[in-house]
Amino acid sequence: MFYVICYDIVNDKKRRTVSKFLSAYGIRVQFSIFEVEMSKIEYNYVKKTLCKIIDIKTDTIRIYQICKECLPKVNTIGQNKGGYRLEEFMII
Repeated sequence: MFYVICYDIVNDKKRRTVSKFLSAYGIRVQFSIFEVEMSKIEYNYVKKTLCKIIDIKTDTIRIYQICKECLPKVNTIGQNKGGYRLEEFMII
């Protein structure tokens, strides 16, 4: 599945930690926005890890799931930093 993850984190150290963590899973398309393609298992891990990093009283992380049919409808004005799509594959 394809996700857009954005965040508003007050603490600089936590914000850097979230940024570094998300960089391992996707592409930064704005300062606080990542496009990520991951499995449901990876999604659950990422969500759980992010919950441990942030302060839920002051910080916000939003995760938007983008359906496969909607991906071609994503429009970019200016530099397209995202633009990647992993092909589906099966490990046997």
